[in-house]
Amino acid sequence: MKHLNKTIRILIVLLPILYSCNIAMGYVPEKANTEANPNIPTEADVAEELVKLLCEKYKDTGIKKNVQKSLVKIGRPAVKPLIKQLGSKSADIRIAAAEILGEIGPDAEDTKEAVSALVKSLGDSQPKVLQVAVINAIGKMGSRAKDAVKTLNTKLSDRYGNIRLAAAEALGKIGPASAPAVPALVKTAVGDSEIHVRLAAIKALGEIGPNAKAAVPVLKVIMESYYAKNSDPEERKLSLYADKSLIQTNPADRSPVRRIINDSLKGSGAIQDHATFILVDLGTEVEPELRAALKEQKKDSKAYERIESILKKNEEKSGKKSRPEKSEPKKSRPEKKQSPLPHQVWKGFEVKQKPKR
Repeated sequence: MKHLNKTIRILIVLLPILYSCNIAMGYVPEKANTEANPNIPTEADVAEELVKLLCEKYKDTGIKKNVQKSLVKIGRPAVKPLIKQLGSKSADIRIAAAEILGEIGPDAEDTKEAVSALVKSLGDSQPKVLQVAVINAIGKMGSRAKDAVKTLNTKLSDRYGNIRLAAAEALGKIGPASAPAVPALVKTAVGDSEIHVRLAAIKALGEIGPNAKAAVPVLKVIMESYYAKNSDPEERKLSLYADKSLIQTNPADRSPVRRIINDSLKGSGAIQDHATFILVDLGTEVEPELRAALKEQKKDSKAYERIESILKKNEEKSGKKSRPEKSEPKKSRPEKKQSPLPHQVWKGFEVKQKPKR
């Protein structure tokens, strides 16, 4: 019996590797020829069995992790069995099911059903850790989780900071569809007791984009309040990300871009790094201002190198290829005309042979 348990554990550890190999070799259980061999399991069958294993208690945490990885790889067929586990008596199983659904994310066709089930499992009486896991899972589903905006909006006023933080981040990931939550996000950005929650709300307003244009006056106040050089680094970060959100919510106003560029060149260590990250994240949207700033710098200066590095990263991100250096073409001898070989004449190798007389 001990040997059997050991064999089962080894197989579970190898599951993600075996599943990846099947996909790489073009074998998908769901599309297998079940008429020829009805004993071949489908992806749904595999998912059902893996979910059962997820509910088992193991001393080795690596086994459960590999079961989770395999369910994520299976994807859509695993959604319904996982939704059932959101009603499990065990909080650990509910958390695991929520996390896996989040990793499967918007790729699942049953996203709407998954979001609905996640929202239902988000009661105030549930443990904090479970609520955060569920909210994070909803956020990973992106714009398809728009039906959860109303619930997430109420979570911005929760008494626990981690839940408010998760709600703000999730609303940002949902994007423009989170527009109904703009008033609550503005209130959080200005008045939340925890600075990292305020920062998450500021970022979320930017990710909502022009649909959050009503927040522009408040974002300007936040930027001006913490723009002073003697501000605390964490508070200064609020100003920096308020500028980023101003660019995203009101693209016509380009003054925030110049301020972020200045921070990337003259700010303190952490602020300089955050400003550089923002400019890379905004990509080609800020290219005209970056090129204008590049002309103002001396070629040998650190400022010139930094701006040039940001532009290069933005080009790589957008898929633009730098022009290759011109090189002299190699002189080659003229090739002699040769008669085509059989494999050049026929497409493939399945050539019909003439029947023998």
